[in-house]
Amino acid sequence: MAEKFALAAGQETHRCFRLYLTVFRVSGIPLLFNKVPKLFNLYSTVAGLCFCVTFVSMVADIFMKTEGIERTMETVRTAFPMALALSVHIFLRFRCEEVGRVISFTESFTWEELPTKDPETGSLTMAGWIPRVQWFGKTFMQFAMILHCIITAIRIAVLDNRPLSYNAWYPFDTAVSPTYELVNLTQLFTALICDICVFGFNTFYAMLSCIACSQLEKLRANLLDIRQEFGTPAQDSGAETDTEEGRQVQTSQQVFCRMQEQLNDCVRHHQDILRYVRILEDTLNPIMAVIFFLTLCCLCFCAFSVITAEKVRDGAWGCDWVGTPIAFQKCITTIISATNNEVTLTAGKFVPVRVRTMVNMVNQSVSFFMFLLEVNDKVERSEDN
Repeated sequence: MAEKFALAAGQETHRCFRLYLTVFRVSGIPLLFNKVPKLFNLYSTVAGLCFCVTFVSMVADIFMKTEGIERTMETVRTAFPMALALSVHIFLRFRCEEVGRVISFTESFTWEELPTKDPETGSLTMAGWIPRVQWFGKTFMQFAMILHCIITAIRIAVLDNRPLSYNAWYPFDTAVSPTYELVNLTQLFTALICDICVFGFNTFYAMLSCIACSQLEKLRANLLDIRQEFGTPAQDSGAETDTEEGRQVQTSQQVFCRMQEQLNDCVRHHQDILRYVRILEDTLNPIMAVIFFLTLCCLCFCAFSVITAEKVRDGAWGCDWVGTPIAFQKCITTIISATNNEVTLTAGKFVPVRVRTMVNMVNQSVSFFMFLLEVNDKVERSEDN
């Protein structure tokens, strides 16, 4: 029975994360394999080799072909996001088991039965954002790959010197066939992996964060659902019973025991959420630091980070705890105390991943840009004088 349950849970995980498991495996990441096939190991090696060779050849082009600043800047602009994608690919390749454990931990959570819209405000809940995040990831990857193919086709059709998909330097002649076709095919495959690592990983991180947020919303709803509900007292035919007295007889033990069981379930659920967030933070914070410093302000548009305990605290306070036993009230106090500390995902354990960070980075970038313009203007004036 336990083996059957484990198999079912694994199937459910594969179903929920089918998109990301598929695209990561296409990029050569052996994610959630019980046993990695030898053929896939070979494919993964070839994919990583193609990626690394293409990136190194682009960096070499910056230093080997210095005839024009325009070409150099074009290569640098392309090499920058590729460095980001390569960092993600290497991270996933060597920490594949840890990432798989983060995914497997979500088996203890359910979110598909949760409402997708807030009944009060009408806005999307975090459970409603999960399928949309997957749709955004799939759409971005498809759009980026189609756009790259169109641009490459235009370059090949317009330019006469048989250009490559990316500016790159190789220690051999790439203009002759079949070398030209093979190099372009390699770069096209690299572009696919790059799109997966940039758009796929960021939306994958967003989905993991949305799952944590959806569980906090679910926990809040469960806390608010704890109520001192009394059943209707039985009545004898023709005889009037005292309602208040009947309620007291029924509720003293049964209702409070039921409320305590509900509260215990909420406490266990809260502990599971905190454990999941810690695993998510410990596993992915190094690569988030790399992404943060490579993309600056763009990071916070690609990854969710709002995992706080404020609504859980309000839910604990809003449950029907007045008049309950002292032990029950102490449990409520413990939950409120535990949720006073904000749970935040970080980049490298020192930079919080949030919209406020993005705004600060944008302001600093704009200030620095204005400073450069001012310096450049002063230099031009001094040269004129």
